[in-house]
Amino acid sequence: MLDTFILILAFSILFFFTENQIPSEAKGYLFLFALLVNSIIIYVYIYIRPKAYTNINIDSQGIHYWNKYRQVFIKDILWKDFTKTPNPTSKSNIYNHHGNDLYSLNPGRYSMVRKSFFWIVKNEKAQLTSESFVSTHVFDIWFANRRELIRTFLLGLAHFCPNIKVNPNVFDSFFIAPETYKFQLAKRNKLLLTVIIFTIIILVVLYFVVQAI
Repeated sequence: MLDTFILILAFSILFFFTENQIPSEAKGYLFLFALLVNSIIIYVYIYIRPKAYTNINIDSQGIHYWNKYRQVFIKDILWKDFTKTPNPTSKSNIYNHHGNDLYSLNPGRYSMVRKSFFWIVKNEKAQLTSESFVSTHVFDIWFANRRELIRTFLLGLAHFCPNIKVNPNVFDSFFIAPETYKFQLAKRNKLLLTVIIFTIIILVVLYFVVQAI
């Protein structure tokens, strides 16, 4: 990545300061664009690259994060690190989401990936953290076994952290039966079919409305 940065910067300087048919104003914009690209590359290289992971493994010890391209261990969250919400009487959802220690929410208005929020002990203090079970590496965004990871995560909590209270919406969000921890594929497919039918109806209505105008 560093060699890419040097190459782009060198090309930009050479292009900007040599004689050619391109107007100086256009050169200026291209040079600023090159600097912007380089700034993004530097940011990714310094701040994102060291933390990016491509694989998640869950075992009897906890959750482990690995970068297969750099062949380095990134971090882990052990089962023993999980703790209950530090302020169960708080009216704020960030501390006590309907009386549960783990819950699932969409982190943003336009986000398509739900996150599971929970508390862990770090440096002897309870810290709110989250996990979406997707890669943070640009080349591996989505895990093929994401559903299995979520299921294993919930099973691990039930087995190793029985004191952690899980909000029922976590099971509903990922179509997992809370009694058996099996995937409710029929329920998911029914919801997907409903969405498709509803979308088709809206498109048909819009078509006739446009035709009538």
